[in-house]
Amino acid sequence: MRNVVLVTVICSVLVAVATWKHQAQASEPGSGSSAGSGSSTTSQPEPITGDPVIPNPGDETPQKPPFTMYSHGGSNAEIPYAQLSADEKAWADDEPSKGGDWQAINNAYAGASRLRAQEAGASSAAAMLGLTTPLGSTGVVP
Repeated sequence: MRNVVLVTVICSVLVAVATWKHQAQASEPGSGSSAGSGSSTTSQPEPITGDPVIPNPGDETPQKPPFTMYSHGGSNAEIPYAQLSADEKAWADDEPSKGGDWQAINNAYAGASRLRAQEAGASSAAAMLGLTTPLGSTGVVP
């Protein structure tokens, strides 16, 4: 009697596992089953909302590399120097001399960036120590 119960339990577990495995395979992408949308031409539904993860596959745009310049519009957007008016030519010719001292400007920005980095580091350290008020107004307890 004990063997019959044991065999029945084992068979029940095997049937349950086989059924679960079949359902899991049917819902996998690319299985060709009607239970899941496994075709490579359609996007997979998002598990919670059911909306497609990619609404229109193939419409993705690649991310622009972060340190490359944006296009100015191609050769049609360029205005040759010969087409400039006399005032525009005078401005373009004289601009480098009026542009200012670029080394001084760059040094000022570098100094301001360095100062801001020190302030951010000090603020971060104060936050890690739990100091919410400035140290000057914290006071000393006798």
